[in-house]
Amino acid sequence: MAAQWLQVYKKKNKSNSWMQFVLAVEQKYGKDNYRKAVTDLLELQQSGTVEDYYQQFQTLQFEICKFTTYQFADIFTKGLPSSTFSEFRSSLNVAGG
Repeated sequence: MAAQWLQVYKKKNKSNSWMQFVLAVEQKYGKDNYRKAVTDLLELQQSGTVEDYYQQFQTLQFEICKFTTYQFADIFTKGLPSSTFSEFRSSLNVAGG
């Protein structure tokens, strides 16, 4: 979808500046998608199956590329219910405090 939009944009706007292009992208796809994805990810809580939670988490994760693997793992485990997290932790044989 984005590739098609770009092709049409290039044909219609041959002499636009970089800033005009950036503004057109923001207008088409939204300026605050990253901020919303981060907020949604930090607020995400498991309410269904772990599989559903993982799918929702992964969808948001792909929208945010600036976090480290450790940060994603920390956010993911914080969204699990404590019983699921404890089960997960014990399956890894992680000593905890």
